[in-house]
Amino acid sequence: KARSLADLGNVYDDGALSHRNMLINGSFAVAQRGTSFTADNVFTLDRWKSGDGTGGSPARTLSQETFTLGQTDVPNAHYYLKHDQTAASTNGNSSLVQKIEDVTRFDGQTVTLSVYAKADAAMDVDIRFIQDFGSGGSPSSDVTLTETVGIGTSWTKYTVTKTMGSLSGKTLGTDGVHTSFLSLDLEFQPTSTFTFEGALFQLEYGDTATPFEHRSYGDELAR
Repeated sequence: KARSLADLGNVYDDGALSHRNMLINGSFAVAQRGTSFTADNVFTLDRWKSGDGTGGSPARTLSQETFTLGQTDVPNAHYYLKHDQTAASTNGNSSLVQKIEDVTRFDGQTVTLSVYAKADAAMDVDIRFIQDFGSGGSPSSDVTLTETVGIGTSWTKYTVTKTMGSLSGKTLGTDGVHTSFLSLDLEFQPTSTFTFEGALFQLEYGDTATPFEHRSYGDELAR
């Protein structure tokens, strides 16, 4: 029997399944700059920056890797990111960063980050949400929320839920929202050698992690 849109109720208004993930290239499918990087503080797989949390430049390779077809550890994933730190850091921790444009989108909002990850040995990762109020003029100082997550040695889905600070009393720079952002930083705590692997990164409104939003390659590339 044919059904009209009216028969479907509020399926498009309540709990919509599209446009949930505020991160771009959370599947690590788009790699216009290449698939392997060794420099620090550079953009790597599209939208993702390999940085150093507080200084220093430990030797590392960040690469796009491909799952074996048919694997079930990370459902419906084809690519993953690998951060292989091959030398100890003498000054600061390495990190993985994406900046999400327009800090006003997160005014007092509760958000949930979900990610599949594993490491070659148990390690801690500091998940930082940094509200940056832009440049020009006298913007307010950054506001940072941090949660430490222990990463194990097998693929596991981790979630972090935080409520962002209110923008009441805050001041944007004279560039307005155009240079403001929310920065998602994964700061790796080991200063020795380690390997971290991650897949299906998703950041969404609310206190519940929903299934990863798979977008077409063309849609992801356009974003």
